[in-house]
Order: sequence, then structure tokens, then C-alpha cells
Amino acid sequence: MKKFAWFCVILACAALALAAAYIFSSRLNVVSEVRVVPAAYMQKDFDELLASGAVSGDAGEYWFVLVRADIKSRSPFSAEWITLTLDKQSGDGAALASNAGPKDLEAFGALTGDDAMYLTVLTRSPDENRRARLEYYIHGRYHVIELQ
Repeated sequence: MKKFAWFCVILACAALALAAAYIFSSRLNVVSEVRVVPAAYMQKDFDELLASGAVSGDAGEYWFVLVRADIKSRSPFSAEWITLTLDKQSGDGAALASNAGPKDLEAFGALTGDDAMYLTVLTRSPDENRRARLEYYIHGRYHVIELQ
């Protein structure tokens, strides 16, 4: 009976170690940046939106919200349906550029450099405390990372 008890303890410890490894590896390593810059700093991009009819007025009335996320996976499972979203605020307008997903990331993969996820939105709201969110699934489990 003593051997069976030790076997059960070892089995329980192994199960706890596997669960801890899954929890640790299911979080993506994300380096993010959320910036709000006056549209006048990106005059060429603002002029393109103005010419397309997406906005009207002067560049002094607008700001660009720039969100970028470099992502690395430590998981032996692939990350699926990765999306980058920006919380809407009144005054938000046209999206200038977007590589916001959905994307899939292979096990131990990375989305960095030119593959990084990004989003550029034109807004009338200069609020510096914009919140972005990275959502994804690993092995069927939903995860959210708040970016600031």
C-alpha cells in the first residue's frame, strides 16, 4: 500500500506541474505601444484621407492613435484567431492602416518586425489613455491582454 501512495503523490505532482506549464506557456509575450500624435505630424497620411473624402476639416482638429504589438509565443500549442482592437471613443474616424488580424501564430512563433500587428486610427479625441486589447485562443482557451 505504501508504494501505491507514493505513486499517487508522484502522479499528482506531475499533473500539477503539467497544469502550471500549460498556464505559463499559454500567455503570449507582448511588447506593445499605444501613442496619440497630432495629425499634423503625419500630414501626408492625413492629406490622403482628406482626398479620399473620409474626413473633412483641418489637420489641427485631428489626432492619430497608433497601436503596435510585437508578439512571441512560449507555448507548444499554436495561438489562433489573434486580433488587435482599440476601444472606441466618440470622435473616432477612419482607420488609416491596419494589420490587426485575425492571425494565427505557430507554436513558439513570433509576430515581430514587419509581421507585427498594428492599427492606426484617425480621431478627434486627443485622449492619451487609449486602451487596446489583444485577444486570442490557445488550445481552445480564450485569452485577453490589455495594452496601454
